[in-house]
Amino acid sequence: MRVYLKNVVLGGLLLLVVCYLMDKSNFISTVKWTWLSSRSVDSSESWVDKGNYLPLNVSYQLLAGTPATKQKLIAIGLSSVKRKKDSYLLQTLDSIFSQSSSMECTAMVVVVLLADFDPEWREAMVGEIRAAHTSELDQGQLIVIHVPMQFYPPLTELKRNYNDAPARVSFRSKQNVDYSFLMHYSSSQGTYYLQLEDDVSSARNFLTTINKNIQERKSVNWATLEFSSLGYIGKLYKAEHLPLLARFLLLFYQEMPCDWLLTHFRELLAQKEQILIKPSLFQHMGTFSSFQGSVNKLKDKFFEKDVYSNPLADVYTDISVYNDHVPRLAWEAGEGHFWGRTPEPGNYLMVVFRAPVVVTSVKVETGMAGKDLLEFAVPGDELGSPGEAVKRPSPRGMEGPFSRRPAAQDGPSPLAAGRGSDSESDVTREMKTHFRVCRFIMESGVKLGMRSVPVATACELYHRFFECVSLRVYEPYLVAMSCVYLAGKVEEQHLRTRDIINVSHRYFNSGSAPLECDKEFWELRDSVVQCELLILRQLDFHVSFRHPHQYLLHYLLSVKALVNRHAWTRTPVAETAWALLRDCYHGPMCIHHAPQHIAIATLYLALNSYGVEMPVGEREWWQVLCEDVTIDDINTVISDLLQLYDMEAKCI
Repeated sequence: MRVYLKNVVLGGLLLLVVCYLMDKSNFISTVKWTWLSSRSVDSSESWVDKGNYLPLNVSYQLLAGTPATKQKLIAIGLSSVKRKKDSYLLQTLDSIFSQSSSMECTAMVVVVLLADFDPEWREAMVGEIRAAHTSELDQGQLIVIHVPMQFYPPLTELKRNYNDAPARVSFRSKQNVDYSFLMHYSSSQGTYYLQLEDDVSSARNFLTTINKNIQERKSVNWATLEFSSLGYIGKLYKAEHLPLLARFLLLFYQEMPCDWLLTHFRELLAQKEQILIKPSLFQHMGTFSSFQGSVNKLKDKFFEKDVYSNPLADVYTDISVYNDHVPRLAWEAGEGHFWGRTPEPGNYLMVVFRAPVVVTSVKVETGMAGKDLLEFAVPGDELGSPGEAVKRPSPRGMEGPFSRRPAAQDGPSPLAAGRGSDSESDVTREMKTHFRVCRFIMESGVKLGMRSVPVATACELYHRFFECVSLRVYEPYLVAMSCVYLAGKVEEQHLRTRDIINVSHRYFNSGSAPLECDKEFWELRDSVVQCELLILRQLDFHVSFRHPHQYLLHYLLSVKALVNRHAWTRTPVAETAWALLRDCYHGPMCIHHAPQHIAIATLYLALNSYGVEMPVGEREWWQVLCEDVTIDDINTVISDLLQLYDMEAKCI
């Protein structure tokens, strides 16, 4: 009975406490649930995508300038306060605009936050800015704003996380809030946002270099690109991230300095590694810090004031490359450089622009520390477009295979003439020509010491090129030579053009001496190089392929483990499969069938040719190795291969 009464009393007391708390929190609960019910929730779209961020209670005063009606490419943000010694804000603005072209200026807007609470200083600074940058203010390229003190959170009696002096903690905490308000305002001004300080100098055409780096990283998930290694200078963000970053800085404003918070924010957006662009585009110019006027001589060692920014292009060379000093480094700004081994007369460095460019001058710097200077070079002439034929005369003794036929010429190739009958169709004659040219590629590859994969790449380049153009317009053997040359680069087995030309010359002129390095030799060499460029353009620079070789190797190892060991050693299944695969490249099978299917079909034909029996299971052995292949696919590949063997008999 006592236990029962005790439980009743405790239950009653608990009920009274709950009622009391509900009464006290009635207003809060009502507001909270009203806010939740007023929002329409769509589970397919996050709150970040909707832009329904937590409110940021701030109001801005426009001190100078006219905000643009359209969003610019880049908004550049600067926050400035009154300094005890010197002021660098006007020098920073002068550097930004003077180092930019008129087109670059129209693509950007500079937002200056005068973050000091001294009204006299602000008024004087606005007057100086108006006097120095009237046109930029009128054209919407410069905006000056201020946030009153009442919108700032507490800036005194803050946490001292790193045992900093109270004045230092207040300074860096206010700086975080300044940047937060500045980014919040700038989020609607540009597609991208660049953070600078008020004491920096800029590199020439920095905006073009930044835009180039943005375009090159379109397929990369990045949160921050850093164009300076110092502090909070030269940090680039996407405008869509600014509302998040502004709230992030405000939320943790008293925890740590802004450049430390930057690292945490970048990692939260899944960018684990720093992306630092060199050379730096911005340099710290101030001598005295904005904090108590202390001396600050910090400099960015990677800064180059007159850094160049070349147009987007691809770079090619026939010079052997030393280590990782690839030709692209000669074109791009940065610390890297192209380093070639033993250049010879006639070597070239070719730049292919990705878009039409008007070139007014070319400057080439060679050597290092006064050594290895290039003594002589000749600028190349203008190259034809993809729709133009390669117009070069042919050297003596090679008029047949290397001469260019006019585009309007009718009838078979000169190589096919005399070998086929008049009743042969154009298709048959072209098939014979392609078969002979691919045989030429393979035999030349053997004499040049090429591996099997580079030879396969050369054949596939040839077939893909003539899949797009007519055989009557371009000389097939010249295209074949260029394909061999290009395949060596793609597969990293570099070949000298002189070796390719001499091997080709001996192929058509058995027993002849190597060509002399005379005028006609250089003309042929130029034809090979220009034809290489033509192939690249025609194929849109897609010259890296997946070959059946890697699949056949894997399939052979798997089959070897399944069959009887003695049967495997007695029959040349592997050698036959590799030979069949090589023969597939005499025709366009490599572009009409998947590489896995070709590998399976050649292995299937080799096993059946020697009567090697495979273990019987729930599925056929070729279905186990390649799930998407069918017996019809295998038969189709074998049928095409047998047609090539029939073509070989006709070409002899």
